[in-house]
Amino acid sequence: MALLDGSTGRPPTGLDEKALGEPNVLSCWHDQRSTIVCAAKKRSDERVFALDATTFKELWSIDSKDKSRLLPNVTTAWHGAVYTFTDNGPVVLDALTGKDKATGVGLAPSEVNDYAGLSGRREISAHPAIGQGQHATHHTTVSRPTQGPPNPSTPKGGLWRGLGCLSGSVIAGLG
Repeated sequence: MALLDGSTGRPPTGLDEKALGEPNVLSCWHDQRSTIVCAAKKRSDERVFALDATTFKELWSIDSKDKSRLLPNVTTAWHGAVYTFTDNGPVVLDALTGKDKATGVGLAPSEVNDYAGLSGRREISAHPAIGQGQHATHHTTVSRPTQGPPNPSTPKGGLWRGLGCLSGSVIAGLG
């Protein structure tokens, strides 16, 4: 596994590849501002870390060996916020420091943009983005389509496909 510059196909200048280790699984999210957040797995060793998107220098790291903190599972990142969940529930981390930015947020969206955050697996819930420090009081749930004949009341392209436009964006004015 490796991080590559999309324009050159090579590792970015400034990236310490040895610091990445040799993970079996590497998932990364760009917060659309200044940070790349990655989750790396190698057997029983797991780590979440952030890189400066310009210099590729490591900003912070949380390791599964650190028993003073629960290792967060990253769902997405956006405008300075890293959306995660732990055994204790959803947590928003500061993308630059890795410190808790908000707890008790109610959900860890997997897709977000300026308008909504999506969460769920079998059913997708859309939660409106309403601003920093405020919480949504209602949301809309859409069931994942099943195999079978198309529903004539579904718009062309399907509602499910229409939700794909949220991919790559974030939620709720935390950033």
